[in-house]
This record gives sequence, structure tokens and C-alpha cells, in this order.
Amino acid sequence: MILNEDDTNSRLPTIDLALRLFSKNDKEWQKNRQSLLPNGKLLKKRMIKIIKREQIIPTFLGQCYKIEEKYVHFLLNENTSLAPILPRPRKKKITAV
Repeated sequence: MILNEDDTNSRLPTIDLALRLFSKNDKEWQKNRQSLLPNGKLLKKRMIKIIKREQIIPTFLGQCYKIEEKYVHFLLNENTSLAPILPRPRKKKITAV
């Protein structure tokens, strides 16, 4: 099975492929791309990991990604609760005035 349209044929999907699969139109593509950027939600919360292949594909869209294992288990198991795998919210420090 070929996941990528290059000579490497990585077994991991590229960011470009994910955006094509999960975006219905250009507006959604732009919104979804923001969540995959270094300061995006998916990377900040460590839900996915970017596998850099800059020596082969120098563009951001050509990089591969991997979903962290605990999220894969959640996605594949319909009886799993989301609460244990989500990062806990940070407590705000209250400073005295």
C-alpha cells in the first residue's frame, strides 16, 4: 500500500495526506492545518508527533506524523473513556496584590 506520492513510501501518513482526508474544502483545510503546526493543539497536547524527513521532503506538508499510542487505543476502542488520556488542565497561580 502506498501512503505517499514519493520515492520513500514511508509507512506513516504525511501531513498533506491527513489534511486531504479530513478536510472537505479549502476553509476546513486551512483550519485543520493550524492544529498541525508546531503551536497547534495536537502538538501542544502531545496527541501527535511529527516525524521529520527534511533530508527527503523539505516541506512541512511532506513530513510524516504519528498518533500517540494512547490516543490510537482510544480511537479503536469504543468502550474507552476519554477522561484518563486527556492532559489535565493547568492550575492558575493566584498572586497576591
